[in-house]
Amino acid sequence: MGIKEKIQLLRNLMCFGEAIKHNSITKAAEVNGMKQSNFSKCLKSFEEYCGVTLFNRVYNGVQANEAGQDIYELSCDIDHVLHKILTFKTKSHNNSGDIRLWTSDGLGAGYISSCLPDFYLKYPDVHINICCSLEPPVLTSEVDMAIVYEKPEKSDIFSVGEYCLEFGWFASKSYLERFGYPKNKDDILQNHKICTRDNYADVWEKYRCFLDGARYVAASTNSSSMLLRMTKDGIGIALHPLGVAKRENDLIYLNKINMELKHKFWIVTRRGLKKQPLVQALVRYIKDEAMYL
Repeated sequence: MGIKEKIQLLRNLMCFGEAIKHNSITKAAEVNGMKQSNFSKCLKSFEEYCGVTLFNRVYNGVQANEAGQDIYELSCDIDHVLHKILTFKTKSHNNSGDIRLWTSDGLGAGYISSCLPDFYLKYPDVHINICCSLEPPVLTSEVDMAIVYEKPEKSDIFSVGEYCLEFGWFASKSYLERFGYPKNKDDILQNHKICTRDNYADVWEKYRCFLDGARYVAASTNSSSMLLRMTKDGIGIALHPLGVAKRENDLIYLNKINMELKHKFWIVTRRGLKKQPLVQALVRYIKDEAMYL
């Protein structure tokens, strides 16, 4: 197969990947500046070349079937190769380049950003694109790293590192001036206002039992950033990752309250990126920040 034929085949493959990524032929054509008729011709030609139907038409779009999912993964691999080529010049110097990082709100709100000041002192020319969402991504060419709270399934494609966040009680200076420093856990239960994140009770049975006995649960939220904001505003005391809340000048670590909790998390990368200097460095800073006391 000559270069011309290969280019056409790659073009059709990328069109198919875009259609599945957007779950829509119309949307994929629009995003890529192509006429829908020309885009559809590429898909038809590609299916004819593969000799098998690759996607099903569903309500309001298209969806890859079993064969199509295998082909879609190949298109993601091509995307990944193209990304490496596009950023080769900067990444080859080991002190500049791009990293695309996904994280949930719980890890992204404050915790990840707290790792970056020291990281940027050593890698000032690095650009990190941080994407936060409720649903974890499938690690395709669009993501270099992902940080998740649930252990990923084993895969020959991904490299996984397991780490741990430590949590402790914090209160604002204004709160302590108004209500006093909690003497112990019973004092918190009977006399202090508590702010909490909704899923903490599901994560720790010990904490759920503790919360069930509290007289004043002032506020709850599904957002770590909002929980931090409420604590800083003096609404109540709350559990936060030590490495995040200790950096807040107006928050006091209630280290006399013996109820520190831990939560595992995992850093996931493609095996091909595991040894990339920038990825290694960022993983190291995130890991070290999790150990910060």
